[in-house]
Amino acid sequence: MNNIVLQCQTLSKIYHQGDLRVQVLSDINLDVREGERVAIVGSSGTGKSTLLHLLAGLDAPSGGEVKLKDTNLATLSESKRSEMRNRMIGFVYQFHHLLPEFTALENVMMPLLIRRISNSEARQEAANLLNKVGLEHRLNHKPGEMSGGERQRAAIARALVIQPVCLLADEPTGNIDRRTAQSVQELMIQLNQDMRVSLVLATHDHQLASAMEATIGIWENSRFSITTVPR
Repeated sequence: MNNIVLQCQTLSKIYHQGDLRVQVLSDINLDVREGERVAIVGSSGTGKSTLLHLLAGLDAPSGGEVKLKDTNLATLSESKRSEMRNRMIGFVYQFHHLLPEFTALENVMMPLLIRRISNSEARQEAANLLNKVGLEHRLNHKPGEMSGGERQRAAIARALVIQPVCLLADEPTGNIDRRTAQSVQELMIQLNQDMRVSLVLATHDHQLASAMEATIGIWENSRFSITTVPR
Protein backbone atom coordinates (compact mmCIF):
# COMPACT_ATOMS: atom_id res chain seq x y z
CA MET A 1 0.00 0.00 0.00
CA ASN A 2 1.39 3.40 -1.02
CA ASN A 3 1.35 5.64 2.04
CA ILE A 4 3.37 8.52 0.54
CA VAL A 5 1.57 11.79 1.26
CA LEU A 6 4.10 14.28 -0.11
CA GLN A 7 6.72 13.73 -2.78
CA CYS A 8 9.14 15.71 -4.91
CA GLN A 9 11.15 14.45 -7.87
CA THR A 10 14.22 16.10 -9.45
CA LEU A 11 13.12 19.38 -7.87
CA SER A 12 15.11 22.51 -8.67
CA LYS A 13 14.76 26.23 -8.10
CA ILE A 14 16.58 29.01 -9.93
CA TYR A 15 16.22 32.70 -9.20
CA HIS A 16 17.01 35.34 -11.81
CA GLN A 17 18.16 38.83 -10.85
CA GLY A 18 18.87 40.72 -14.04
CA ASP A 19 21.67 38.78 -15.75
CA LEU A 20 22.45 36.90 -12.56
CA ARG A 21 21.29 33.29 -12.32
CA VAL A 22 21.24 31.75 -8.83
CA GLN A 23 20.52 28.03 -8.49
CA VAL A 24 19.23 27.44 -4.97
CA LEU A 25 18.13 23.80 -5.25
CA SER A 26 18.99 21.11 -7.76
CA ASP A 27 17.71 17.56 -8.29
CA ILE A 28 16.02 17.09 -4.91
CA ASN A 29 14.10 13.82 -4.48
CA LEU A 30 12.06 13.12 -1.37
CA ASP A 31 9.20 10.88 -0.26
CA VAL A 32 7.32 11.74 2.94
CA ARG A 33 5.16 8.94 4.27
CA GLU A 34 2.11 9.07 6.48
CA GLY A 35 3.09 9.91 10.05
CA GLU A 36 6.80 10.27 9.23
CA ARG A 37 9.06 12.95 10.76
CA VAL A 38 11.65 14.50 8.45
CA ALA A 39 14.19 17.25 9.20
CA ILE A 40 15.76 19.52 6.58
CA VAL A 41 19.09 20.66 7.99
CA GLY A 42 21.51 23.24 6.64
CA SER A 43 23.08 26.61 7.30
CA SER A 44 21.40 29.88 6.41
CA GLY A 45 21.03 30.44 2.66
CA THR A 46 21.25 26.80 1.57
CA GLY A 47 17.60 26.56 0.51
CA LYS A 48 15.75 25.03 3.46
CA SER A 49 12.90 27.55 3.43
CA THR A 50 12.78 27.50 -0.38
CA LEU A 51 12.30 23.72 -0.31
CA LEU A 52 9.47 23.99 2.22
CA HIS A 53 7.74 26.67 0.13
CA LEU A 54 7.98 24.46 -2.95
CA LEU A 55 6.61 21.45 -1.06
CA ALA A 56 3.67 23.57 0.14
CA GLY A 57 2.91 24.90 -3.33
CA LEU A 58 3.64 28.45 -2.15
CA ASP A 59 6.26 28.81 -4.89
CA ALA A 60 6.69 27.19 -8.29
CA PRO A 61 9.75 25.03 -9.05
CA SER A 62 12.06 25.76 -11.96
CA GLY A 63 12.22 22.04 -12.69
CA GLY A 64 10.86 18.77 -11.38
CA GLU A 65 7.54 18.29 -9.63
CA VAL A 66 5.80 18.18 -6.27
CA LYS A 67 3.00 15.73 -5.63
CA LEU A 68 0.55 15.99 -2.76
CA LYS A 69 -1.39 12.72 -2.37
CA ASP A 70 -0.47 11.79 -5.99
CA THR A 71 -1.64 15.16 -7.38
CA ASN A 72 1.00 17.19 -9.22
CA LEU A 73 0.61 20.70 -7.81
CA ALA A 74 1.80 22.25 -11.09
CA THR A 75 -1.29 20.91 -12.88
CA LEU A 76 -3.66 22.88 -10.63
CA SER A 77 -4.85 26.43 -10.99
CA GLU A 78 -3.82 28.87 -8.26
CA SER A 79 -7.29 28.69 -6.70
CA LYS A 80 -7.34 24.87 -6.74
CA ARG A 81 -3.82 24.76 -5.33
CA SER A 82 -4.83 27.09 -2.51
CA GLU A 83 -7.91 24.99 -1.82
CA MET A 84 -5.87 21.79 -1.67
CA ARG A 85 -3.30 23.43 0.57
CA ASN A 86 -6.04 24.62 2.92
CA ARG A 87 -7.29 21.04 3.24
CA MET A 88 -4.02 19.11 3.41
CA ILE A 89 -1.03 21.26 4.40
CA GLY A 90 -0.37 23.00 7.70
CA PHE A 91 2.47 25.54 7.85
CA VAL A 92 4.29 26.90 10.92
CA TYR A 93 6.79 29.73 10.56
CA GLN A 94 9.65 30.86 12.80
CA PHE A 95 7.55 33.91 13.68
CA HIS A 96 4.04 32.95 14.66
CA HIS A 97 2.21 35.33 12.26
CA LEU A 98 -0.88 35.36 14.44
CA LEU A 99 -3.22 38.26 13.74
CA PRO A 100 -2.68 40.65 16.67
CA GLU A 101 -6.22 42.00 16.82
CA PHE A 102 -7.78 38.55 17.26
CA THR A 103 -7.76 36.15 20.21
CA ALA A 104 -6.01 32.79 20.16
CA LEU A 105 -9.38 31.12 19.59
CA GLU A 106 -10.26 33.42 16.69
CA ASN A 107 -6.83 32.95 15.10
CA VAL A 108 -7.14 29.16 15.19
CA MET A 109 -10.70 29.32 13.83
CA MET A 110 -9.61 31.25 10.71
CA PRO A 111 -8.61 28.34 8.43
CA LEU A 112 -11.94 26.63 9.14
CA LEU A 113 -13.95 29.77 8.49
CA ILE A 114 -12.13 30.16 5.16
CA ARG A 115 -13.43 26.68 4.33
CA ARG A 116 -16.93 27.97 5.19
CA ILE A 117 -17.35 25.73 8.18
CA SER A 118 -19.99 27.09 10.54
CA ASN A 119 -18.87 29.47 13.26
CA SER A 120 -20.02 27.15 16.04
CA GLU A 121 -18.21 24.11 14.62
CA ALA A 122 -15.05 26.13 13.93
CA ARG A 123 -15.12 27.46 17.48
CA GLN A 124 -15.42 23.97 18.93
CA GLU A 125 -12.64 22.52 16.75
CA ALA A 126 -10.34 25.46 17.55
CA ALA A 127 -11.01 25.14 21.29
CA ASN A 128 -10.23 21.41 21.12
CA LEU A 129 -6.88 22.04 19.41
CA LEU A 130 -5.92 24.81 21.82
CA ASN A 131 -6.71 22.48 24.68
CA LYS A 132 -4.55 19.79 23.05
CA VAL A 133 -1.56 22.17 22.90
CA GLY A 134 -2.06 23.28 26.50
CA LEU A 135 -3.66 26.68 25.88
CA GLU A 136 -7.14 26.10 27.26
CA HIS A 137 -6.51 29.01 29.63
CA ARG A 138 -5.58 31.38 26.76
CA LEU A 139 -8.60 31.05 24.46
CA ASN A 140 -9.61 34.68 24.80
CA HIS A 141 -6.13 36.18 25.01
CA LYS A 142 -4.65 38.11 22.10
CA PRO A 143 -1.09 37.36 20.93
CA GLY A 144 0.31 40.39 22.77
CA GLU A 145 -1.00 38.91 26.01
CA MET A 146 0.80 35.57 25.54
CA SER A 147 4.42 34.46 25.88
CA GLY A 148 6.56 33.53 22.88
CA GLY A 149 6.10 29.84 23.52
CA GLU A 150 2.34 30.23 23.88
CA ARG A 151 2.14 32.15 20.61
CA GLN A 152 4.05 29.39 18.84
CA ARG A 153 1.75 26.75 20.35
CA ALA A 154 -1.24 28.72 19.07
CA ALA A 155 0.37 28.85 15.62
CA ILE A 156 0.81 25.08 15.69
CA ALA A 157 -2.85 24.67 16.68
CA ARG A 158 -3.89 26.91 13.79
CA ALA A 159 -1.84 24.80 11.36
CA LEU A 160 -3.32 21.54 12.66
CA VAL A 161 -6.97 22.56 13.03
CA ILE A 162 -7.64 21.64 9.38
CA GLN A 163 -6.37 18.10 10.14
CA PRO A 164 -3.72 18.21 7.41
CA VAL A 165 -1.91 15.19 6.04
CA CYS A 166 1.40 17.01 6.49
CA LEU A 167 2.70 19.78 8.76
CA LEU A 168 5.57 21.89 7.38
CA ALA A 169 7.54 23.90 9.94
CA ASP A 170 10.20 26.48 9.10
CA GLU A 171 12.60 26.96 12.04
CA PRO A 172 9.67 26.55 14.49
CA THR A 173 11.89 26.94 17.56
CA GLY A 174 14.27 29.54 16.13
CA ASN A 175 12.68 32.53 17.83
CA ILE A 176 12.23 31.19 21.36
CA ASP A 177 14.56 30.30 24.21
CA ARG A 178 16.04 26.81 24.59
CA ARG A 179 13.75 25.67 27.41
CA THR A 180 10.62 26.80 25.55
CA ALA A 181 11.99 25.33 22.32
CA GLN A 182 12.28 21.94 24.03
CA SER A 183 8.61 22.02 25.05
CA VAL A 184 7.53 23.04 21.53
CA GLN A 185 9.65 20.23 20.08
CA GLU A 186 8.05 17.69 22.41
CA LEU A 187 4.61 19.04 21.54
CA MET A 188 5.14 18.64 17.78
CA ILE A 189 6.41 15.09 18.17
CA GLN A 190 3.48 14.19 20.42
CA LEU A 191 0.98 15.65 17.94
CA ASN A 192 2.74 13.84 15.09
CA GLN A 193 2.22 10.58 16.93
CA ASP A 194 -1.31 11.26 18.19
CA MET A 195 -2.73 12.67 14.94
CA ARG A 196 -0.59 10.62 12.51
CA VAL A 197 0.22 13.83 10.66
CA SER A 198 3.51 13.81 8.76
CA LEU A 199 6.02 16.40 9.95
CA VAL A 200 8.65 18.09 7.78
CA LEU A 201 10.68 20.80 9.46
CA ALA A 202 13.58 23.00 8.44
CA THR A 203 16.05 23.69 11.21
CA HIS A 204 19.68 24.46 11.98
CA ASP A 205 19.16 22.86 15.41
CA HIS A 206 20.79 19.43 15.28
CA GLN A 207 19.20 18.43 18.60
CA LEU A 208 15.76 18.99 17.11
CA ALA A 209 16.76 17.22 13.90
CA SER A 210 17.93 14.19 15.87
CA ALA A 211 14.36 13.63 17.07
CA MET A 212 13.20 13.09 13.48
CA GLU A 213 13.15 9.76 11.65
CA ALA A 214 14.98 11.04 8.57
CA THR A 215 17.25 14.00 7.94
CA ILE A 216 17.99 15.83 4.71
CA GLY A 217 21.26 17.74 4.87
CA ILE A 218 21.52 20.60 2.37
CA TRP A 219 24.83 22.33 1.67
CA GLU A 220 25.97 24.99 -0.76
CA ASN A 221 25.54 24.33 -4.48
CA SER A 222 22.50 22.16 -3.67
CA ARG A 223 24.48 19.14 -2.58
CA PHE A 224 22.40 17.10 -0.21
CA SER A 225 22.15 13.75 1.54
CA ILE A 226 19.37 11.82 3.20
CA THR A 227 19.95 9.92 6.42
CA THR A 228 17.20 7.64 7.70
CA VAL A 229 17.00 6.72 11.36
CA PRO A 230 15.97 3.05 11.82
CA ARG A 231 12.43 2.70 13.17
